[in-house]
Order: sequence, then C-alpha cells, then structure tokens
Amino acid sequence: MKTVIKLPLSRLSIPEVFPYVKKITTKMATAPAFSTLVTNAAAVDAQSVIATGATNDYNTAQRTADSLKTARDNEIATFIGMTQDLATSSEGVTKDPATLQTGGWETNSGQGSPVGSMITERLHLSMKRLD
Repeated sequence: MKTVIKLPLSRLSIPEVFPYVKKITTKMATAPAFSTLVTNAAAVDAQSVIATGATNDYNTAQRTADSLKTARDNEIATFIGMTQDLATSSEGVTKDPATLQTGGWETNSGQGSPVGSMITERLHLSMKRLD
C-alpha cells in the first residue's frame, strides 16, 4: 500500500530536520484528529531536543578536532624543519658518510636528493617555515 504522507527527511540536512518535524508535532498537538498521538508527538519533540544537543556536541568536537589537527600539523612541520636543519648542520661538520653514521644518520649511497623531501612526502605535509 502506498503511503499518503510525504516525509522528505532523507533529503534535508540535519539542521533542517528539527524545525521541519517541530512544525508537524506543533500542528498535531492542536489538531483534534490526532489527539491520540499527542503523547507520541511529545516524545518526538523530546527526542529532537536530545538529538539537537548531540548534534551541537558533535559540531563542537569537530571544530576542536580540526583545531587540534592544525596545531599537530604545525608542530610536526616545526619538528621536521628542525630535523632538516640538524641534518644540514651535521653535514656542515662533515660530509664523511662513516662519521655521519656514528651520529645516527643514515647516508645516501652517492648523490641523492635531500632527506627532507622524502620525509615531507611520507607525512603528506606542506612545509613552511614558522619563524
């Protein structure tokens, strides 16, 4: 049997759903034909308040997470930049691979690209100086 009520909830955004349903439950509360469903409509309204709160909590957490990710990315970029500077300074002391290895550095066999570019690609970070 085909339903008569059009309920486009899946086409509405989350913020749009709450007022859309509130309009319905408000009208149902005063419509004599639906007097037996007033308790059900009130329960839907109560759940709307809970769902709105959960949505607000989620949105706050998402903004916090975005901010924390930006802070983390900045700290990692600083760390990588400092590590690259340390590598450059170490090469300023010596270019001898055996001596560099005694300092914990891995060395290229022959002339290769700088270590920093490989680190940046692996971490998917865009490097910028934070001076």
